[in-house]
Amino acid sequence: MPARDLDLLLVNPATELADRGTWSREPPIGLLYIAAVLERDGFSCQIVELSIDDRPIEEILAILPVPLVIGFTCLTNTSNAALRLASKARTWYKTGDPPVPIVVMGGPHATFAHRDILATGIVDFCFTGEVECFISRFIEIATRERDLAGIKRQVNVLGKEAFNIAFLDKMGSLVRLAGKESFPKDLDALPFPARYLHPINANAGAYKTATVVVNRGCPNQCIFCSRQALFQRCRWRSPRNVINEIRAIHDAGHYDYYNIYDNVTVSRDFMKELLRLIIADKALSLPWGAELRADMIDDEAASLLRQANCKCVATGIESADDGILRIAGKFQSIDKVQQGLAVLKEHGIPVQAYFVIGLPGETRATFEKTVAFLKASPLEPGIDKVDFFAATPYPGSALHDRRDELGIEILDHDFDHYDCQHLICKIPSIPMHELEAIWAEAKALETAFNSGNLKKGRQPGSNDATHSST
Repeated sequence: MPARDLDLLLVNPATELADRGTWSREPPIGLLYIAAVLERDGFSCQIVELSIDDRPIEEILAILPVPLVIGFTCLTNTSNAALRLASKARTWYKTGDPPVPIVVMGGPHATFAHRDILATGIVDFCFTGEVECFISRFIEIATRERDLAGIKRQVNVLGKEAFNIAFLDKMGSLVRLAGKESFPKDLDALPFPARYLHPINANAGAYKTATVVVNRGCPNQCIFCSRQALFQRCRWRSPRNVINEIRAIHDAGHYDYYNIYDNVTVSRDFMKELLRLIIADKALSLPWGAELRADMIDDEAASLLRQANCKCVATGIESADDGILRIAGKFQSIDKVQQGLAVLKEHGIPVQAYFVIGLPGETRATFEKTVAFLKASPLEPGIDKVDFFAATPYPGSALHDRRDELGIEILDHDFDHYDCQHLICKIPSIPMHELEAIWAEAKALETAFNSGNLKKGRQPGSNDATHSST
């Protein structure tokens, strides 16, 4: 295979959330980790971010070196777009020389829907799960071998333990490798995300909001989430390693906010140690937000969050009905959630609260219970924020994989609609027309609350201060 000037080109399709005039979040953190690993190992990588660029993909590719491998990441609701982009790229590259790059796809959807993706004939390999432990080895094999069949043969021979990958053999049969050594066990050993490698189609410093991932995997079993299936084991970084990354974000000079994911309360001890380290380093002045479980927050934790300059927390409440929470695998006490919200508000921390409509067991009565919970909560319309999401059967989630057991009928198979803003499922506990009515009421309530037009009495722990939020 002829020498290339670029080993891997990574493409992120635009999401439905992206406003190209104001989009300031950096590319998906997984792409930045992949780029960092490749750069560390002596390979070259570039990123194309389409959330900030609505030019045709062909126009962007025309000004870039032809890569050895081109990779597309996708969520379920961007998977159709990713396949269209991959098809256009493959067609465009056929008109030139050297030969067409190897086409790969990764991300949550490619992990769980790799069979369907490979069946399109557009994609040569699906990376399934975490990639950092084998991406350099894959690029090395692709560099050494002279054709696609040779690459597949070497991956199959050499990668049974070290690869999380799927492809079709020469007979069209699926080969799925799920190596025991294919995921990073020590997250501290990974290089920090390659934020210095800004997307090739963006100006340096274009991104203002950084993402800091402190853990992978989840000990919870929520049926609407695929995270516990995506990551083989629950792991989290050391607080000092996280602090060093936050320092690097400050030192970059162009960020004005960062978000901590996936769940800073995955361990109370971890959370409190991290917060104390942020507080102790007076140079760490950037505001930030985090995802957490409200039922894990006590007065000490809320006080530390405030002192550490946390400006907003997001928390998944889902429903105020204990029966729905039990079916959904969301093992939390709704009373403790209410207590946690009150403590957060007492310390002046704005909250973004998430609710899910249409989970198994949903009825008019359970919805009204959730509405009553919200109205009785210390959350303040116009200051705090609520989001109502539709239960969505993402491949890899129990809503999808256990749908027969749960009595779920999937009505809509267009993945473009899998954005949590469309009712996808019919559930046995409520007629569809009634679920649609509840959904409309929930979205109207969301609009009224977030605009400050929802009238509710002053609640204990409310605060007259004006707060910023994510």
